[in-house]
Amino acid sequence: MMRLALLVLVSSSVIFGKAAPAFRGELLEGGKTSLDSQTKPDRLLLVSFWATWCIPCMEELTHVTKKLKENPSLPVDLLTVNVDDEQRSEVPSTMRQMGFSFPVILDPQKQILSKYHKAGTLPYSVLISPTRDIEAEFNGYHEAMFDRINQAIDKMRSPRKG
Repeated sequence: MMRLALLVLVSSSVIFGKAAPAFRGELLEGGKTSLDSQTKPDRLLLVSFWATWCIPCMEELTHVTKKLKENPSLPVDLLTVNVDDEQRSEVPSTMRQMGFSFPVILDPQKQILSKYHKAGTLPYSVLISPTRDIEAEFNGYHEAMFDRINQAIDKMRSPRKG
């Protein structure tokens, strides 16, 4: 029984801080980007998966972009991954209509999404540390996601104990 309890403890702790799966994708504006090129020292990367038809996605992205504009000193970069089925679909017009100006990777075959979120439900966001570890996952729209983001910022800024 003790061995089983230890195994459960060890296996559940692996979930936190796991390495973010690498990806490379085509940007809506042209060109390609990757996880490696998007992560920066002393900055968190919030990768948000969304679709134009997803109302909670629009709410989350509106909330996130508003918070980031209100607090430009936050060390958080936003990268989004659009999973609409068609290559370009309604993304450009939705971006204009909503006033969004963040970078968008097009993922119509959901190859990037499937690396992060097997269920594929939207919205889904993942917070990635400068060392490319997953700090937090948000399945569904959460108004309080910045509480968790602020905790990750504090963790990133605290001196490392060794």
